[in-house]
Amino acid sequence: MALITVACSSSDGASCEDVADDAIQVIQDFVDEVSAMSLEEIAGAGDEVPGFSGFEEKGEELQDKANDAGCSDEQMESLLNQRADSLESDSEFGQLIIDSIRSEGLFSE
Repeated sequence: MALITVACSSSDGASCEDVADDAIQVIQDFVDEVSAMSLEEIAGAGDEVPGFSGFEEKGEELQDKANDAGCSDEQMESLLNQRADSLESDSEFGQLIIDSIRSEGLFSE
């Protein structure tokens, strides 16, 4: 286990696990933002879901951190899918997003 931690540590001290924790928080923040919207707001947004561009930018930053930490795509997929159970929402639409993530995983094609 210590070898995995050392192998996955970046120069700033972030581990693959840290990146996965940060990524799940970004996903939860996005779900929270979408969950706060009414169905009319969601329908009116069309392809421009509020918060999605920021979500994409944060995702790119986290991908860079994962690369710097030496995390493989397979390792990150496993870590993120393990953490998907911690996602929660009080809205039906937010719960649909979470259910999709849980059933298909975060890296479904």
